[in-house]
Amino acid sequence: MKKTINFLLCLIILIIPLCLSVNASYNSSIKLPCSSEVAYLENLEYSTVVFDINADERRAPASLTKIATAAVVLKEVSEKGIDIENTIITVPDYAIRLLDNTDSSTAGVLAGEQMSIHNMLYCLLLSSGNDASNVLADYFGDGNIQSFVDKMNSLALSLGCTNTHFNNAHGLDDPDHYTTARDLAKITKYALHFPVFETITDTYEYTVPETNLSKPRELVNTNKLITTDKSSGYYYEYAHGVKTGTTDNAGHCLISTAKKDGQTYISVVMGGLWQDFTGDELKDNGAFLDTKAMFSWAFENMKVRTVADPNQIITVVDVKLSWTVDHLRLVPSEVQKMLVPSSVDSDTVMIVPAEDSLPEYVNAPIKKGQVVAKARIMYADEEIGTIDLVAAEGVKRSIILSVFSKIKTVFTSIIFKIAAAVSILLIAGYVTINIIYNKRKNKIHMVRANYNNKRR
Repeated sequence: MKKTINFLLCLIILIIPLCLSVNASYNSSIKLPCSSEVAYLENLEYSTVVFDINADERRAPASLTKIATAAVVLKEVSEKGIDIENTIITVPDYAIRLLDNTDSSTAGVLAGEQMSIHNMLYCLLLSSGNDASNVLADYFGDGNIQSFVDKMNSLALSLGCTNTHFNNAHGLDDPDHYTTARDLAKITKYALHFPVFETITDTYEYTVPETNLSKPRELVNTNKLITTDKSSGYYYEYAHGVKTGTTDNAGHCLISTAKKDGQTYISVVMGGLWQDFTGDELKDNGAFLDTKAMFSWAFENMKVRTVADPNQIITVVDVKLSWTVDHLRLVPSEVQKMLVPSSVDSDTVMIVPAEDSLPEYVNAPIKKGQVVAKARIMYADEEIGTIDLVAAEGVKRSIILSVFSKIKTVFTSIIFKIAAAVSILLIAGYVTINIIYNKRKNKIHMVRANYNNKRR
């Protein structure tokens, strides 16, 4: 029973991100200072992409890869009902040796060391340990790291990440290891549905207990937006998690979330620069600064507004089979609230019927609230959402007009036309045959009459 519940939970988690419809961004009305090559900002409550730069460009993800690594681990844990705090992993030597001469970040995990999955996840996500990546990939790949990487790619594909391909579990640069900011947002949203992932990535300092080969070790999160030093230029009070990454090809990268006043944003920054942005002659992490700038702008400038209301008449459509009504008014199916820049008012948002869904006419009877068409919610010539258009009132059908319509339908149908044509041909044939027959009959009568006359 427990395994069944876990499987259903995992299935729900897998489906949720696919059900969300991300709307167009507001780039045309937002002027944000952003030095990074790639940036993406999405509001999670309204599934609205607020801002994006090169969000679909394939990039080296560096240690942002570890979000996908953790997601696969937690998916397996959920499906199999594994107790991560009491399930112990013994570190295989080869998983550590694979990182020799790579000069990569590690959590100091030792060959032969025994550690719980829970603590290994802290080593993975806080210290960005490539050693922890290989150990988890080996364990959940049944001794085959490539098998685990295949699971990462399968998960990404199931989430709709069509521009992603992983070739390892840690994120070191590889020509065949790439993703996009938009795809990483999908993977991160999936991972955040696991409470333990959110808890770990939102932790700044953590102590791994003593193991068979190591004394207690202190881990510090590489994400400085959640540092305990509030005087830091990187600290942002509303930030929560998630993960950093840096390689030569990837530049400085950061995925983070921020929550304030009932709104949650997820930000993805890739290709951040390392230079002096503040004029103090000290180099700064551009990914951190750009993320802060996007969060701050969004909380100050994005507002929830009503953009559609059932009292609005959007368009009308002709009605047939009714004595009393010629035209049916179409209105939005419900009150539609959306997240828009504060500079946007109701006059700058337009609701335009989708022509391919708008019928030439509708036949009575029609129920009030019946869906008739769809409409596009437009801002600055971009579609920011869609909504159903429904009948503003009910319309009764005229029985007489309905009967006439059915008669007309019968008389104008192809079957009727074919039957009529066949009938006409049969009648014409019958008449022709009768004419020929009568002519012959008359001729015979004349011949007989002439013969009889001669005999007399």
